[in-house]
Amino acid sequence: MHRARSCALVVALVLVLAPSFSTALAMPARQDAELPIDLTALAIYPVDTGDADYVLLDGKSCLTVAACADPIFFGAATEELLAEVGLVRAHALALVKFAADGSVARTLATTVAEYENPGGAGQGLQTFLSWLADPAAEVPVSSRIGSGAQLFDVGGALPGDPKATGVVGLRFRSGSLVVGIEIRDYTGTAPSRAAVEKLGRRVVQLIKAEQELPGLGALVVHHRATETEFYPHRGGKTVRLIRETADQFAARQSEFTEADVTNVFLSNQTLSVGDNPDRPNVTLSIALYGLPTATEASRYLNNASSAFAAQRQRNGAATREPDDPTLVGDESVWYLNVYSDAYQAMGYVRYDNVVARIIWQRNVDTDKGDEESRLRDAEDELLAGAVYTAETQIDCIANLGCPGLTKLSSRLIPK
Repeated sequence: MHRARSCALVVALVLVLAPSFSTALAMPARQDAELPIDLTALAIYPVDTGDADYVLLDGKSCLTVAACADPIFFGAATEELLAEVGLVRAHALALVKFAADGSVARTLATTVAEYENPGGAGQGLQTFLSWLADPAAEVPVSSRIGSGAQLFDVGGALPGDPKATGVVGLRFRSGSLVVGIEIRDYTGTAPSRAAVEKLGRRVVQLIKAEQELPGLGALVVHHRATETEFYPHRGGKTVRLIRETADQFAARQSEFTEADVTNVFLSNQTLSVGDNPDRPNVTLSIALYGLPTATEASRYLNNASSAFAAQRQRNGAATREPDDPTLVGDESVWYLNVYSDAYQAMGYVRYDNVVARIIWQRNVDTDKGDEESRLRDAEDELLAGAVYTAETQIDCIANLGCPGLTKLSSRLIPK
């Protein structure tokens, strides 16, 4: 039996979260300019704002021009326009702050895009925050922030958001990257221009740091061009998530702190939509964890996976290891799990001080008494795909990068 246990989080967000790995502790400095940059590491998180009331609303990435031709990234920009300027990929992250009555008080959004070259980025700059880019709303930038920086201050509502009471947005270029930052208020208190500029300077710092060390998001496997992904734990700070209870947050925070986890990165991908887009047929969840040393990473996985198996046993849940588990990486452990509304193949694998938790899941209801049959389905239908993803993920970690899309045979996806 190959044991490299993992971290099924002890909170109800087990399929939404997962601990990750320290980008700066064991990974060598970036030597190859061709290694991908972690765009997700360049976004503004609550810890960057100095405002503890912000929570993470959502994070989205796109890896092709077609996938990026979505209003959440570039507003009304067309696929043809994005291709013309040489867009490569983009990431958008949204934070939200609530008022005492539960209404939205303020949002903060960061969009980061990579282009084929600085010239294309200069052209692409014009597609950023296009909904704000009214010459009448442009105001001076007080200090240098990247290249071509523009600041916009709109008092009152936007055409697409009549409830907004004020918006301040900044856009600028740094090499082949373009960044847009926007704070939108709904309480009648105008956002601070100085605060937005300060966040812009913070992103410039993050870009410099990412050019020296590879971030977790640059290591993750992507089988699909559009993903939901973000850092639920970043720089030693646990990030509060939308709809997360205080107890759930405290459990994550305690787990990461006790294990000395520095960063946590999560990527959720839809492998097969099926008949119901709101409940995709087959999904993939990848969580990356990192610790200061391989020894600590191994200990963390063993403790966490033991806790997961023990909890499943206490609950009388249907879980077992495969008949012939595959060794992946330095250590690995595999589970087959059945829930009332899904079944899955789950693997925890380690390479040095980096750990990956891989979950292939099929969202199908299970009638009481059919659990054993579903366990066989998980092994027959999902395990091979999960092992393939895990092996590919280990290669990406070892190579300090996982650029672009990784092909996935349709034969691995159950119909």
